[in-house]
Amino acid sequence: IKERLQVQSLVGRQGYRYASALDGLRSVVRAEGAAGLMRGYWANNATWWPWNVAYFLAYEHGRDLVARHAGVADKAQLPPATSSACACAAAAVATLLTSPADLVKTRLQTAI
Repeated sequence: IKERLQVQSLVGRQGYRYASALDGLRSVVRAEGAAGLMRGYWANNATWWPWNVAYFLAYEHGRDLVARHAGVADKAQLPPATSSACACAAAAVATLLTSPADLVKTRLQTAI
């Protein structure tokens, strides 16, 4: 429902117009049945799992790299701000890598 609400202004008259999330929920169930609520579920998982793998690999590798360059023996000793910066960089890497799959997922979820 969230995805459809986000793109409804882009699809115009050929698509759907929901007044609210509740209206969207009712409309989808009426038009497509309960299965319509699950459209794109597996595509979502196919995007989310690789994102998590890429994120945690980049995060841990980034913390190892920063700790090595800072001369810190254990990455657990890194300051919270440094770990936060590694987390932001890891999220950017994961998002960049999974963007094409996320686009496909969104198209599947919002298909008319």
